[in-house]
Amino acid sequence: MSHPVRSSWRYLFLAFAGVTLVTGVSGGEDDPASKKKCIQCHPKFQARLKGKVNHQPFLEGNCYACHAFHGFRNRSELAGSIQDICSECHDVIGDLSEENIHPPILSDSSCLTCHAPHAGALPKLLIKPDSLLCTECHDHPADNIQMLHRPYAENKCLACHNPHGSPFGNFLQTPAAYVCLGCHPKVVDGYSCEEMHAADSTGSCNLCHRGHESSNPNLLKRPSKDLCLSCHEKIAEQLSSKPAHALVSDGPCTSCHTVHFKKGMPGLAVAVPDLCFRCHEDIRKLVQLAVPHSPASEGDCIMCHSPHAGTLPGNQAETCGPCHDPDEPTFKTSHYDISPRNCSSCHDPHGSASGKLMRPVAHTPFAERNYSACHSQQIDSQELISDNTCLLCHEKPNSTGSHDPAMTNGKSCLHCHSPHVSDKAALTRAQNRTR
Repeated sequence: MSHPVRSSWRYLFLAFAGVTLVTGVSGGEDDPASKKKCIQCHPKFQARLKGKVNHQPFLEGNCYACHAFHGFRNRSELAGSIQDICSECHDVIGDLSEENIHPPILSDSSCLTCHAPHAGALPKLLIKPDSLLCTECHDHPADNIQMLHRPYAENKCLACHNPHGSPFGNFLQTPAAYVCLGCHPKVVDGYSCEEMHAADSTGSCNLCHRGHESSNPNLLKRPSKDLCLSCHEKIAEQLSSKPAHALVSDGPCTSCHTVHFKKGMPGLAVAVPDLCFRCHEDIRKLVQLAVPHSPASEGDCIMCHSPHAGTLPGNQAETCGPCHDPDEPTFKTSHYDISPRNCSSCHDPHGSASGKLMRPVAHTPFAERNYSACHSQQIDSQELISDNTCLLCHEKPNSTGSHDPAMTNGKSCLHCHSPHVSDKAALTRAQNRTR
């Protein structure tokens, strides 16, 4: 005989079960179509269907795409982890390794850190504008920074970065160079890969540039010269030990060199000699005279000059010697068997209207090869006849009134005049030249 209390509970259970059968809930947990529609018990979600953007399964009433039937338990049941559920339709992380996945996706809330699961007012079901989402974890642009990358300043983070993950550094959408070239295509116009600057050969613009902000122009990581010298150590060593070319000491390397690609070695902005003539217009005119020096006219300026730092040796024969053999008989005869030390005292190293590149204004004894007029007979000594050699032919400067006594007092004639040849009348020395 059954217990009366137990029988009553059994009756109530069967009666309730009868109700559920009528409403179509007991068709089995594996048969969602036989269950009562979720919206009947969750009416607040009906209002969300009016949102601007709806999750497609939610819009179609396919709650079981993400949720498991929860029976009589008054709670929401997900069909799996949030990441697994979302990945069924949105395989945005694919085969990415864990270190290449944006950390929020690996958190407990996973995709819901940024996305609403049912409906929202923003594209992609974002819970906030993407710029606000990013800056919740990442710093805003600093107010005191000199230069901001435009996408960064405009909070367009996704122009460069993949919010879910990427095998490329800093979660970039593509390798750095391709991200940059999307907005800066002119950098590569007219060039081939073989012409790439060595710094760009890896396609890494971020070797030199910052992606967000910088206190230097063009978003450079460091002042341009410092940045160049960090790779070009030999040039840095020259600049630390020798006088620098004025353009190198005063201006950026880009005054002469291209930045990303090179037009011939070593990445010059314009071919030599035109590059040099941009600053040295006076040399261009000399090269156009009747007798140009071949290295200058052929554009091989660095045959004689160091482009970055250095000085001509005290004995210029060290520079001229490789082309002009001082031991050659004709050379020795024309130089009175004297080994020249300062070739440019008589010859212009760039061009001249006179043969042998001679300077145009010659001292008469020198032009007549009258060596003994000024020098002692011991030629090798190159000694003057006396301290007053010039006065043998020229009156005292002050007696003619042509010289201010203060200018000549205690100074040799050679302080202002060249003894052999000059570019100027009265054999006046040219500024910054010793002849």
